[in-house]
Amino acid sequence: MQNVKLVFPGILKFAIYNLHFAIIKFYMEDIMSKMVNMEFDGKAVSVPEGMTLVDAAATVGIHIPNLCHIKELRGVGACRMCMVEIEGMKTPMTGCTTRTKEGMKVQTKTPKVE
Repeated sequence: MQNVKLVFPGILKFAIYNLHFAIIKFYMEDIMSKMVNMEFDGKAVSVPEGMTLVDAAATVGIHIPNLCHIKELRGVGACRMCMVEIEGMKTPMTGCTTRTKEGMKVQTKTPKVE
């Protein structure tokens, strides 16, 4: 009987862990299925909504320099190498933490961010 008590918490943790990732996958598939129209350096592009600017730029052949960005992990924004200017924002934003939205106009090569 003691073995059952020790195994059950492990099974429960495993089930909760898998449920957590199933929910995240479902949420991300829903977000990533919507495409938005935006601009990178004056170039009109269509990219998945909710994608980081670093990843979205890479999908259309634009490189935004970065050190701390890892695609599979949540953005950190610590290195500040991926700074971009976004029309309507007062200050430059980090490209690894900012998500794509409809109508965004992003500049990657300006005096403020270079």
